Amino acid sequence: MPAQIAVLQGWIQIAIGVGGFIGVIATLFVNAWLSRRAHEREIGHQRTILRRAIAEELRRCLGLLRNLGVQLSSLQAGSILIPPLPPRAVYDALIPSLGLLSPEEIAAVIRAYDAVSVFNAKVGLFGSFEEKTPSLSYVRIEGGRASYLAQVCSNHADPIEEGIRALGGRLDPPAYIADQIEVPGLPPLHRPVG
Repeated sequence: MPAQIAVLQGWIQIAIGVGGFIGVIATLFVNAWLSRRAHEREIGHQRTILRRAIAEELRRCLGLLRNLGVQLSSLQAGSILIPPLPPRAVYDALIPSLGLLSPEEIAAVIRAYDAVSVFNAKVGLFGSFEEKTPSLSYVRIEGGRASYLAQVCSNHADPIEEGIRALGGRLDPPAYIADQIEVPGLPPLHRPVG
């Protein structure tokens, strides 16, 4: 009988050791799964922030571009001062994070920002630069060229809209765009000059 108890005690010790080992392995698997889930949530959160920030910056550009197109279409005589579309501060800061987006979203965003950059370059072809502040040059557009530039505004709005749609953003312009930007010492953008 004592030999049978010794064998039973040996098996109990083995069972306890195996059970403890399985418990440790199970804990490691559960912790790895929880860590992976937390990481995926963090990546999802970063992706959402990236989409919203870029979509908002593009919405701002789109609103200014649409408003400018309307103003240029109605300009018959005189001239108008046009500021460049806003800088790409959000986009430039978030370029390292673009890999969080899908390939389709990345392509649409790049096309949208290319449209903004090309528009700013084309505006200079239609008028003459006037530096009004140390960091901002306006372009004076004469009434005769305004209709051509209005068409350029319309053409460059399409890729920006596509970029906003790809990111799931709203296309309506932000409320602050409706009043336009007022710069002290300069006439408002929406009023013809001269």
